[in-house]
Amino acid sequence: MTYCINPGCPGERQNPDERLDCQNCGTPLQIQDRYRLVRPLRELSQIYPTDIFEVEDCHCELDDPLRRKVLKVLKSTNPEWGRLLTEEARVLIALSLQKYGGIPQVEPDGYFSIEIAKPRRTLQCLVMEFSEGQDLDQWLICRGNQPIPEERARDWLRQIVATLEQVHNLNLVHRDIKPSNIMLRHGQLVLIDFGIVRVEGRGLTRVGTPEYMAPEQAQGRPAVPPSDFYALGRTFVHLLTGRPPIDFQDPQTGQLIWQDSAPKISPQLKQLIDDMMAPLPERRPQSAQNILQRLAKLPPIGQVFGDQSERAHHRILQWIYKLLLLSLLALISTLAPNRGTAWRWIQSVLHPIPPNHWKIEYFNNPMAEGTPVSPPINLGRCDQSINEQWGFKSPSKTHKDNFSARITTSKCYLAPGLHLIKVKADDGIRVKIGEQIVINQFTNEQGCKEPENHYHANYFRSEGKEYQITVEYCERTGDSKFHVEIKEHKVLEESLNLFNEWKATFYFWNQNEFLEDKPPKDFYKQDVNKIGVLNLGSNQRSDSKKGIQQDWKAGSTKGHEHLATDFFAIRGYTKAYFKAGKKYRAVLNRADDGLQLQAHYPQTNQWVDITQNEWQSDKPNVFPFEVPHTGTYDLYFLYYEREGHASINFLWEEITP
Repeated sequence: MTYCINPGCPGERQNPDERLDCQNCGTPLQIQDRYRLVRPLRELSQIYPTDIFEVEDCHCELDDPLRRKVLKVLKSTNPEWGRLLTEEARVLIALSLQKYGGIPQVEPDGYFSIEIAKPRRTLQCLVMEFSEGQDLDQWLICRGNQPIPEERARDWLRQIVATLEQVHNLNLVHRDIKPSNIMLRHGQLVLIDFGIVRVEGRGLTRVGTPEYMAPEQAQGRPAVPPSDFYALGRTFVHLLTGRPPIDFQDPQTGQLIWQDSAPKISPQLKQLIDDMMAPLPERRPQSAQNILQRLAKLPPIGQVFGDQSERAHHRILQWIYKLLLLSLLALISTLAPNRGTAWRWIQSVLHPIPPNHWKIEYFNNPMAEGTPVSPPINLGRCDQSINEQWGFKSPSKTHKDNFSARITTSKCYLAPGLHLIKVKADDGIRVKIGEQIVINQFTNEQGCKEPENHYHANYFRSEGKEYQITVEYCERTGDSKFHVEIKEHKVLEESLNLFNEWKATFYFWNQNEFLEDKPPKDFYKQDVNKIGVLNLGSNQRSDSKKGIQQDWKAGSTKGHEHLATDFFAIRGYTKAYFKAGKKYRAVLNRADDGLQLQAHYPQTNQWVDITQNEWQSDKPNVFPFEVPHTGTYDLYFLYYEREGHASINFLWEEITP
C-alpha cells in the first residue's frame, strides 16, 4: 500500500501500489517524483503537528539500505513549528555534509515544500536517513530498566559527546538531550530530534524536557554547550540506575542524590557525571573535549573495584611476596652479571602491568616459544598504537637476528562494531583477538615471512566487550621494526555520479564465519559488515570502452587508510544503456579473486545474470548476453579479495555483425 501525503485527504489515505495519484483527493503519490509513503511511523492524528512516514527512495537500488528513509511532514500552520523544522533541516544538512555518522543523514535536497490542491496548502517536508533501532527509553524498558554496566556507559558517553562536539562546532546547542532522543543502531548511538536546536547564546524561548533541562534553560536564559552536558549527565543517571532522574532529586536544592543507587560504577565516572550536572553552567565542563579527555584518563574498570576484605587479603599477600622477593634479591646479589635482569624481574612482579596495557616480551627464537629472555615491558594503554623500531640492532638480551616478540593485553575493551587492525612489519607478524586470528603473515617453516615491509589491514567485529589480544612478531635478518594500530571504524561515504561513475559499497568478509574460501553471493545483505561507499571513478576505461580497470596490488583500494588490504568484498554499481534485440558481450580480463556481473531493469524488476550467477576467477573469459527491454539498467559487479594482489579488469560492448 502507498499512503497519501495530504493530511486533509477526505477518505482513507491508503492506496494500492499501482496508483499514481490518491483515489480520494488526486494528490500525486510519488513525492518529488522520488518518494513513496510506505507506512506511518506513528498514529496519523491531529494532536501532532507533524506526520512521520517511512518512505521508499525510488532513486536508490531495490536492495540498497538507503532506499528506506523517514519523511517528516509539517501539517501545522503555526509559524513557530515551521521555524523549528527549518532549523532542524539546516542543522542536519550541515552535519551530514561533514559525513558525521552520529546523526540522521540528510541530503542537501532533503528539505523541500510541496503544494497540495485539495484543500490548497503548502506542506514543509524533511527526508532523512532511516535509523533502524530503538531509542534508549524504549531500550531500557525492553531490558526491564536494568542499569547499564560501566564499560558500556563509557563507550556511549564518548559517542554522544563526540556528536555534540560536531554540533557545538557549528555554534549550535541541541537543547533537548534525553534518552528518547538517542537511538541505538547496530551498537552505535545516533542523536535525533534537532527541531529545537538554537544558535549558542541566542534566544530566550523556554524549550526542552523539564526533567532533563538545565536550570538556565528552565529560567528562560540562553542555552550554551554546558546546557547540553547537564541534560546528558541526567540522561546517564537514568541509564546507570535504571530510574528517571526525578526519583533522585532533592526537593530543596534540585540536585540529584543518585550515586548510592549505582554501586558498580566507579567514583571517577560518578564524579564526571556530577560535574556535568553542576547547577551553574560555568562549573560544568566547558567543551566536549574536556569530557573526552577526562574519559580517556579514567582508570581501567578492573582496577577500580574489589570487595574490601579481598583488597585487604590482597595487600597482605603483596607484602609476603615482597619479602620473598627481597630475600631472593639478596640471594642473587652475588651474581653480578645477572643482577640487573633479576632486579627487572622483581620489579615486574612488584609493579604488575595493568591488564588493559600492552605487555611485550622477547625470545631468542623466531616463534616466541619457551622462556622470555627479559622481564615484560609496559608499552602503554591498549587503545594506543605500537611502534617498535630497532634498525639493524636488536632489543636487549636478544640475538641480532632470528628473535621474536610477543605483545599481549588481557582486557582491552573494543566498542561494538567494526574495528580496523593495521600492521606494518619488515618480517612476519600475526594478530589474534580473542579466538580469532585477524592478520597472519607467518608463512615459511620458521614462521617468519620473507622481508617485505608491507602494510596489511583487516577488520574485526567487536561485541562491545573486553578482549585478550596477542601480537606476535618475528625477525629473520636485517632491519627490525613493526607497527600495530587498532581503530574503531567509521562508515565511509564518497559522492559520485551513478550515470558515469562506479559506486562501490565495501563489506568486511569475515573468513572465520564461512566454511568455503569465498563469501556468500548475498554478502551485501549483511549491513552490519558494511565498511562504506567509495567512488571507483569513471565507467569509461582508458581504452574508451565501458567497464572498469583497477589494480591495487597488495595495498588497500585507492590506497585508502581506512580500508582493509585482505578479506573484503565489493558490490559495484553504475548505470548502463542497453537495447533489446542487440547482442552484447562482457569481457573479463582479470578478477583477483572472484567476480560476478548482473544487470537489473528497475521498471520490471528483471535480472540478467551475465556471468551465469557463478564466481569467475582470475582466468580471462567472455560472456555473451542479451537484455529483455530497451532502456537504462542498473549494472552490478560483485567482487571479493582474499589475500595478496587485488585487481578488477572487465568491459562490456555490443557485438557487431
